[in-house]
Amino acid sequence: MLLEVYNGHSNDRVDVIRTYTFVQYTDYFNDIGTFTVKVPITEKSLPNLMVEGNYILFEKLGDKFEMGVIKYFHKEGLETPTVEIKGYMFSHLLTYRVFQKTFRLYGMVFDIQRDFITKMFINCDDLRRQIDEVMLAPTYAQDTPKVQFCETGKDAAEAIKDMNEPYGYGFALTPSIAKYDPTTGRDQNIMSYVFRQYVPTRRTIGNEEGNDPVVFDMELSNLSDLMYEVDATQSKNVAIVAGEDTAQNRKVIEVGVDSLYGIDRNEMYVDARDIQMEEQEADHYLTYDETIMLLNQMYPNGVS
Repeated sequence: MLLEVYNGHSNDRVDVIRTYTFVQYTDYFNDIGTFTVKVPITEKSLPNLMVEGNYILFEKLGDKFEMGVIKYFHKEGLETPTVEIKGYMFSHLLTYRVFQKTFRLYGMVFDIQRDFITKMFINCDDLRRQIDEVMLAPTYAQDTPKVQFCETGKDAAEAIKDMNEPYGYGFALTPSIAKYDPTTGRDQNIMSYVFRQYVPTRRTIGNEEGNDPVVFDMELSNLSDLMYEVDATQSKNVAIVAGEDTAQNRKVIEVGVDSLYGIDRNEMYVDARDIQMEEQEADHYLTYDETIMLLNQMYPNGVS
């Protein structure tokens, strides 16, 4: 694996890691991964590796470059000293901006995310917050569910992760890299940081979408271990949702399977007094389906 080092400010490739003793990175579908690289003390690229904020390019998988942001370095050993470099995968840059004021919006999940990424990184009222390289992917799934979004204080990556989790969606900030330009003499460099949103791809045998199936089996030598686990310690199947008003006047609805009774009925109570269920003056009123969606966000392993 060829490891390349990029300057975190100019975005130019500044070096190549020639020798290393260990390299490992972990990336996630809906989270920010980490990496570790160990190089000998004699490695010539150390001056560029021991710079917080520089980038390491690991490899290209499909149309996605796997790149990390250097955040830590440590020298260890006496006889054969090595330097350990650690950091986060490239999506970590989305943690650099937080919701300074309360941000409210009702709309489709991916549309809301693209809206606040634009306001926090691309077209900022405060130009000090703008990162010129950040751009939105030109194509994305435009039929995601509608939600009511309200956030203050979180960083952009955390907010996106929380929004995606109930639906199994993913995200990434990926570099777009230009090759060496012989006309200008500029070395390979990062042109842009592209914000991408992903929906899961069905890979089961006979899937309706016609996607190529992926099969894991001991006999295919692509499965080394198998564990099956069922956890019903926090399972509930009926939610008693108490909405607006007080005492005996509180509006209560039941969410769950109507046919459950006796020992099969396992209830939970949800205090949702801030949810309006009748037509009073408000920006938006939750329908029954939207109430279920909200509960699934609050309790992803509970009510279904």
